Parts: sequence; C-alpha cells; structure tokens
Amino acid sequence: VERILSTDIVPFVWGPPGLGKCLEGDSIVLTPYGGKKIKDLKVNDEICGINSRGEKSNGFVTYLFKQKSQNLLKIKTDQKEITCSPEHKFLTNNRGYVEAKLLDNHGSNVVEYTGEIYPHQKMVTESLYTKRTNEFRGTKILGIDRLPQKKNGWQTYDIETTLGNYIANGIVVHNSTLVGDICKERKWDLIDLRLSLLNPV
Repeated sequence: VERILSTDIVPFVWGPPGLGKCLEGDSIVLTPYGGKKIKDLKVNDEICGINSRGEKSNGFVTYLFKQKSQNLLKIKTDQKEITCSPEHKFLTNNRGYVEAKLLDNHGSNVVEYTGEIYPHQKMVTESLYTKRTNEFRGTKILGIDRLPQKKNGWQTYDIETTLGNYIANGIVVHNSTLVGDICKERKWDLIDLRLSLLNPV
C-alpha cells in the first residue's frame, strides 16, 4: 500500500480486496453501548468484535464503505439472520473466514455472539462488560436464500475496523480492508473511485 501511495498510480482493486463485501444497511453492529445500524456508524465509533483469544473485544471504525450490490444473500441460523453480499466473509468454528457464497445449507457452522444486543443509547447491564467464556458459539446455518435483484441494485454498507472483524446481527463477520487504506490516504470517495474506473473520461 505504501509503495502505491508514493506513486501516481491509480489502483484498480476489484471484488474481494475491499469492494463488494457489504451488509444490508439495517444490520445491527454491536458496540459497547448497544446495537447500532451499520448505515449510521461513523469513523472512530467504537464497535465490538472477537480477538485472537476468542474473547469479545472493543475496536474502532477506521473507514466506511457504501455501495450498490446487485446480489444479496439472506443467511439464517436457529436464532439469527443476516443479509449480505455473496463475497462477505463469516467466521466459522472449523474453516476460518468463509465467503457467504461458499457456506453450506445445514453444513457450515458460523460463530455467533451469545450475549444481548441492546438498542443503541439504551442503558446496558454490567454483564455486557463482564468477561465470559461462553460469549461465542458455533451454530449451524439453517438456510441461505438469494434475494431478487433490483434494477438499481441494493444499497449496502461495510466498515473497516481495528480488530479486522465485528459483530453484526449477532454473527461475527470480517471487515473490508486495503481499499479503505488507499482511499483514506488519497482522500478518495469509494463510490466515485469505482464509477471513475468503470466510466473513464
């Protein structure tokens, strides 16, 4: 990234490195103060994710992604569901991070947060801050449905975090990276960058 930024080269990164890994705007991201819609998050907002020891940990939003997605999948477990792009990665308890399109119905186990996700700004209980060994569990996917395409695409969002992951709708998901670093340094808007690449003057 540093070598690219030291030149006048315009990087064209398509797909998994940063573009396309998004969630529906109403997806609830866990913060230390409760749940907040991903579309309402801002840079430097505090969020919750999982650390290398398998414990809930707090991190910060370092970049925001907003774009249109042509294809979305709705993934359901026994208690939770989340709508995302096919490329969005989920933490599994036996395969590491796996793209949504590669998860299996009735086969893959995603990692869920077992604590409560309170509405943002609501007073939370002490248990949200207490270290527990059963905060996360592996749970089987019960269904994956493909949503119908929209003419102008679905409005979707993602974030880059200091943890490399976050908890959305009670499920641990990977964040987007790399393109966020480049856009921040060059002060580019992600949507404008993508459109300029697709429609050069």
